[in-house]
Amino acid sequence: GGSGDLLRGVTVPQYAFAGGQATLSCSYDLRARRLYSLKWYHNDTEFYRYVPTERNTPINIKPTHKFSVTELFRNDQRVTLSLTRLSVSASGEYRCEVIAEHPSFRTEWYRASMTVLSGIRVGYSLRQRAEGGRVWPLLARPRRAGVVSGWQCAGGVQVDARTAPVGHQHYYPGQGPKDLLP
Repeated sequence: GGSGDLLRGVTVPQYAFAGGQATLSCSYDLRARRLYSLKWYHNDTEFYRYVPTERNTPINIKPTHKFSVTELFRNDQRVTLSLTRLSVSASGEYRCEVIAEHPSFRTEWYRASMTVLSGIRVGYSLRQRAEGGRVWPLLARPRRAGVVSGWQCAGGVQVDARTAPVGHQHYYPGQGPKDLLP
């Protein structure tokens, strides 16, 4: 479980947009050991598997209606995936699991959560605030044509739609819904 000396970490965006894209990355350092497998799970359901010793099909991507999976990058220390056509049901926990080759079969994993937000319209800026666990849209107004600037999301987290999904934590104490309006 948890942390150890094989896995270096995972990168999962905190927020993404329905219909959009998210980049997931899993970094590891096996040192003298060989990799048996690297797997990605969404809410405990496997959707990606890399087993280097399987020569015919080292990569296995399981189809899901929640998102499409493309491998962006793979070397002996990192695997990076792109999830596209995200649905709101793609929200949840993402876990990367690394298993070392025989004889140890040492297993380690890291996990992180992502929330997929709906209601995005390209060309608009939307400010939202979480109230009682739900996200309520407060304002949608046009910006310059072809430009999607920032999005104000739950709890003051800002997500830049041009490079979405990337979550940057910015918390503004005492901010109420009326304070989000210009």
